[in-house]
Formats: sequence, structure tokens, C-alpha cells
Amino acid sequence: MEAIQLRLDEGNELIFEVNISGTDSPNAVPKYRFLCESTKMSLTFEGSVDSGKVHVNVPVLKDILKEGRYPARLEVVIDDRYFVPLKMDIEFKNSLKVTAESVTVNKKRIDENKTAEDTQASARLIKNTVQVSTHTPASNNKRAETAAKQQPLSSAKRTSLTLKEKFKKKHHS
Repeated sequence: MEAIQLRLDEGNELIFEVNISGTDSPNAVPKYRFLCESTKMSLTFEGSVDSGKVHVNVPVLKDILKEGRYPARLEVVIDDRYFVPLKMDIEFKNSLKVTAESVTVNKKRIDENKTAEDTQASARLIKNTVQVSTHTPASNNKRAETAAKQQPLSSAKRTSLTLKEKFKKKHHS
């Protein structure tokens, strides 16, 4: 038996043509219902007659059922009698399925145990020149003139220093 395709994430309308014959009461009003069964529950939807046809509205069921195939039937109750004129399978599917996968970005980890003391840089002083402002007090003139003279460093003082050594010299002098 071929299954009728319905959408889980959209409302669906089923239209049935039903013929009833042999009723004892000509004024009897039949009741129609459409039943869909899953392993955990049964869903029943009332049918209404319009222009001699039975219309059944199946609402959005995406939060109730999963995609798959389910047995279903149209039931008719008339004059306290129960009939199942039609049995079928219904296959529910989502009309649109969007999936996404996470993308993992691997970042280079910074070694938290690494300190500034482990990083080294070297530099050497080639020339030390002190320039004094011309607006110094008269008592400091001799000292200012002496400091203003260029004093090149001897080769012994031109050694490379690491950041650690500079830090020690600056803060422990």
C-alpha cells in the first residue's frame, strides 16, 4: 500500500469522498474522524462535510510526531454504528530540513608558564650623550656643562644585556 505524504511542519488538508447507503434513518447525521496512530499515542481529527465531501484538517505536528510512516484510518459513526471505510499509511516528512555542523577552530595555545624572564632581547649602548637645558640655575652650571660633554663608552661597557639583567640593574641599583 502506498503512503500518503504529509508535512510535519505545515498544516495539511485531506479531502475524502464517502458514500453511505442503507441507513435506516434518513435524518441520521454521520460523524467523521481521521485517526493516526503511533506507538505512543493516537491522534484524532474531526472531519466536516462541505459540498458532499469530507474535509479533515491536520495541523502542524512537528512537535508531536517524528518523521516516519504511521498507520491511519477514516472512521464514520452513524446511527450508533461504527465503520472504517478506508485504511492507509501516512508518511510524515518535514518540508524543509536545515542542518549545521560546528566548525572547530584550533588556536595556538599560549604557554601560561612562559614568563618575561624566558624572553630575551639584547642591545648595546654605543654613545651616551646628555643634553642639558640652557635654562639651568647658575649653581648647577658646572655640573650641567660636565654632563653635556659627550662621553663614549669603553668597549667593556658595550655588552649585550638581556631583559632580565636590565630589570635587575634598573630596580636593584
